[in-house]
Parts: sequence; C-alpha cells; structure tokens
Amino acid sequence: MTHTLLECLLAGDPALARLTRKYLLDTQTPYVTQGWIGAFLERFDPQTGRWGRGIYGPKWISTFYTMRDLAALEIDPLHPIYQKGLDTLLESLMDLRHLEGRDLCVAAMFASLLAYGQHESWQILPLIRYLVDHAQPDGGWNCGMFSHHTEKSSVHTTISVLEAFAGCEAGGVSGLPEEMRDQAAC
Repeated sequence: MTHTLLECLLAGDPALARLTRKYLLDTQTPYVTQGWIGAFLERFDPQTGRWGRGIYGPKWISTFYTMRDLAALEIDPLHPIYQKGLDTLLESLMDLRHLEGRDLCVAAMFASLLAYGQHESWQILPLIRYLVDHAQPDGGWNCGMFSHHTEKSSVHTTISVLEAFAGCEAGGVSGLPEEMRDQAAC
C-alpha cells in the first residue's frame, strides 16, 4: 500500500497532523500537547524557567530556540509553560529599555515570540520601533549592521523582521508604528 504525503503527515506527530488539518484541510482543530510539543514541555525546568540550561545558548536547545520551535509547532500560545518561557526571556534576554546595538535577528524573533504569546503591546512595541529605526538603505535589515558595519540587507534578517511585523499585525498588537506598515509593503 502506498501512502500519500497527506496521509503520512496525518499519521505522524500530533502537532504536524494538527498543522496539516489546519493549513491543508482547512479544518479547525484544538491545540495539542503530545508528540514533539510534549517532548519539549517535558524538558522544561520549572525552577529556572528554562530549557537547555540557558537563555540563548547552548544554541538550538536553549530557551530561546525551544520557544521558537514551540511557536512553529503552534503550541497553545497561552499554555502556562510557554508563557513562563516568555517571562524568562523578558527577564533575561534583553533589556527593552536599552536595545541600541542589539542583534536585529534576535530582536525580530523575540518580537515574533511575544506577539505569538499574545503579550502586551508595551512589551513588543520597543522591539518593533527598534527594527523600524534600523532598516538598511536598501529597505531590508541585516543582523551584522553593528558588528560588520554593513549597509546591505540580508535575506534571513529581513525575513525575520517581516515575520515579526506580520505576527504583530495578525496578533492585533495595538500602537504599531505606521512606518512598519510602509516598510512591510515593499
């Protein structure tokens, strides 16, 4: 018996099956906490509020990157462990009052996480303002802007910033700067 790709996706990990139903079959489905999402949740340390014993590193297993994976798998954005992870990032990743010189990719991805988690606008707006204010002359963004003093945008950073803008729009973040809409329209 041969399986179609759709059958394989539906028979696989519960989060992927849910995303398949949602995006390919246009079916409303409840959030899941089994499979990969469950495996991530089991690795959360409730005492530190972290994954992988770190905030941004060790890379790919740290709190930051685990939160990115959970958002991509569409965990319930109000799940208490996801919310605790956001609180940990807000406390430890970057001071929203002093963003100058911070990596634009990290700022964009962090804004996306906060928007996905339905955090308050006052926590997201400093990041969005920072991104708007640091567009390159060619209209994109580059995380090497400060470290390499470049004036050319990079595809990865630009996509990360546009995803943050789209996430804020979709999440109904209030008070978004008009320049954000202008930059995203290019």
